Amino acid sequence: MHPERVCFLHVPKCAGRSIRTALADALSVPDAPEPQWVRIRAKSSATAAELLGQDLFGLRDSLLAYSLAHRTARFVSGHFRFVPRVFDAFSRDWFFVTLLREPVDRFISEYYFNRYKSSDHFRIQEDLAVFVRTERGREMGEKYVRLFAGPAFAHAGGDDPGAIAQAAANLGRFQIVGLFEDLPGFVRRLESDLGVRLSLRHLNHSPRPAGILEKELTTELIEEIRVLCAPSQAVYAQACSLNSARSR
Repeated sequence: MHPERVCFLHVPKCAGRSIRTALADALSVPDAPEPQWVRIRAKSSATAAELLGQDLFGLRDSLLAYSLAHRTARFVSGHFRFVPRVFDAFSRDWFFVTLLREPVDRFISEYYFNRYKSSDHFRIQEDLAVFVRTERGREMGEKYVRLFAGPAFAHAGGDDPGAIAQAAANLGRFQIVGLFEDLPGFVRRLESDLGVRLSLRHLNHSPRPAGILEKELTTELIEEIRVLCAPSQAVYAQACSLNSARSR
């Protein structure tokens, strides 16, 4: 029997918008009386957290638990983090999925998207050479640790060995961990395990100007980004191992 309810942890700049749209279309039942796709929207949750004086990811933890408890929901997606208590409570009823990208490529994609997008939501003002030396730049490089280690490590540094090890271990709790670099393989596995057909479209095009990478992305900056992304590389290596084990 194929799973009927899917939760997609959407890591920014990993083709998530295309995946979430395809999954929502495939899993929705036509003419259902209530919404079946519950999306934890990044900007809306950030606005709510600021208004209420709450931690952003703490608020999203609550929204995630609420969404998974929703009686008619068949698909939940958003920029939430791995929360062991929530996953344990709903693991029998929900199929958990995520998709990761090589961390340096993901960092570069997120930086330029947030620098040149029209929205003010998390927009970046600094040039890349300045940004890589900021606190936000460091946190962006540690993204996978911060998303997958769990709330218990929220106040630990993203380079904390315990947090890195826990983030890598938590990936094993997902039924499917895909790789951006093998998107066709990820889609095939989703279709096979979920029993659906997915129509994937290229959405969320990058707003970065043509030629900007060649102009700004020097060898020295790439090396600085690589150092920032070292914690995430350890988590990404686990994702690669999971995919390698699956293909044997």
